[in-house]
Amino acid sequence: MEPHRWCPGNPKQMPYVVNQYIDWDWSVCHTWYPTQYGMGNVTMQGRPTSIWDGDNPPIEAITIRHCPPISFMCP
Repeated sequence: MEPHRWCPGNPKQMPYVVNQYIDWDWSVCHTWYPTQYGMGNVTMQGRPTSIWDGDNPPIEAITIRHCPPISFMCP
């Protein structure tokens, strides 16, 4: 999965960043990855997100699931 990049001066919306409510330092550049739900290390208004800010996100956080996390929904 390819990282996204947001820097001061970029819009506070996709494709640069999810929205302006992310709890991070808006005065510096960020390289971030979308993750599985709740596996990010960034919060949004104090709640968990699916955003990993920085290098080397855990592989299980960025691996695409072919099945939802609810086992009875898997073939």
